[in-house]
Amino acid sequence: MKDLLNITLPKGASADDVQTLEAALKSIQDVQTTGRITPRGVDPGEVMMWIKVGSGLLSLASTAVPVVKRVVDAIRGKGLKGVKLELPGGAKLEIDSASVEEIDKLVKKVGAKKTAK
Repeated sequence: MKDLLNITLPKGASADDVQTLEAALKSIQDVQTTGRITPRGVDPGEVMMWIKVGSGLLSLASTAVPVVKRVVDAIRGKGLKGVKLELPGGAKLEIDSASVEEIDKLVKKVGAKKTAK
């Protein structure tokens, strides 16, 4: 779905880490809801989540970059290391090392259109 972001937490993430992160993500402007994914055929120790954002927000670079940056900031604020973020289209971002420029590049890579200035 084009309005979903997927998050993969590192092995060993506790239930408390997941709950705290989920609450932080739900408090972000433009995030409508979050949930957990029960992976099949993937490492059972891996924790996965999804985030649904407002309709169309990920389709334009001008709106997608700020939303993704707020998600990245929320994850970093929880002190979790080794978290990966996946945008619609499959582009992935390593949260630990992502810069604003890399977020912008990732959004463009998955086809978000740059708005006219």
